[in-house]
Amino acid sequence: ITNTTIIYSKGWYFSKQLHKITIGPKYEFTSIQNNINYSTKFSSQNFIQKYNISFEPNKWFMKEIALNYSINNTILFENNLKTNTIITNKYNISFLAETNKIEFKTNLYIENFNLDSTKFKRNDVNLNFTYKFSKTFNLTLSGNSILTLFNLDNPISNVSTSNNQGITTITKNPNILGYLLTGIQFKL
Repeated sequence: ITNTTIIYSKGWYFSKQLHKITIGPKYEFTSIQNNINYSTKFSSQNFIQKYNISFEPNKWFMKEIALNYSINNTILFENNLKTNTIITNKYNISFLAETNKIEFKTNLYIENFNLDSTKFKRNDVNLNFTYKFSKTFNLTLSGNSILTLFNLDNPISNVSTSNNQGITTITKNPNILGYLLTGIQFKL
């Protein structure tokens, strides 16, 4: 197994309020080859690119807005011949807001899967919300995969890919853990 990762991040402050913009790409390359003496040699190469731009306003109720894009390209080989390519793109936008009464974080994303001739996508939303009535009493709402939970525009819920000695297993799971929880918190 060989693994190479390159990460870079640069931030700029601007205006009298010292708002901040940060840009951060990340690149990762992994190569796996089986070390067992089979008549057939399996190997895979995985290249991940991630790009992030975030805006952190100062003295606003919105603390951070972030845009993320990632592409994961996996190529499978059998006896040095390419047998399969799996490409996953993910677009993501997240918001973080906070006041003295409210804490709010949401994450909206779209994932596109391309498995040679098979293409499909998944959209979903995660959120966390807290309203502070007082220092001792809070109301919370937390949700994961809300669109999946309510069966809105999601043909699939989860795709998992694992690679073991050059053999890749892809599992399409129509049942992902989607939840929506509410709670009341008392502090004594």
